[in-house]
Amino acid sequence: MPHPENIIPHQFKKGYDPKRNIGRPPRFVSEVIKDLESKGIERVSPSQVVGLYELLMNCTVDKLKDLANDDKLGWEIRQTAKYMIKNPDKAWNEIKDRAHGKAAQKTELTGKDGEKLQLNSPQIIINSQNSDIPIIEENEKE
Repeated sequence: MPHPENIIPHQFKKGYDPKRNIGRPPRFVSEVIKDLESKGIERVSPSQVVGLYELLMNCTVDKLKDLANDDKLGWEIRQTAKYMIKNPDKAWNEIKDRAHGKAAQKTELTGKDGEKLQLNSPQIIINSQNSDIPIIEENEKE
């Protein structure tokens, strides 16, 4: 039989509810950002990402492999290099589009049988002659 003096120190304290008290409170994004910045980790701006992509597009496969396997480099650099090695055609198009933008695509809208598209917008007339509240009427041009 267990001795009560050994059990009492390990019992839940009065008011403790194991369903509600689930441990340490969560850390918020602002706290994590402060911690990372205090350790010297910098934010990556969109222009830095574009600059990285432009440089990586000109690397040899051997240089990409070196970058992909260097644990001292940041995650973005390693992952991009790995992706470029594994999926070169897809990576080329995606990185080129991200760095330099997609080519403009021209779209033409035409009406029935290729005729010029006609837009008919209703004409709104506000009539407030007989009362304090304006009356809105729609008149369609045909």
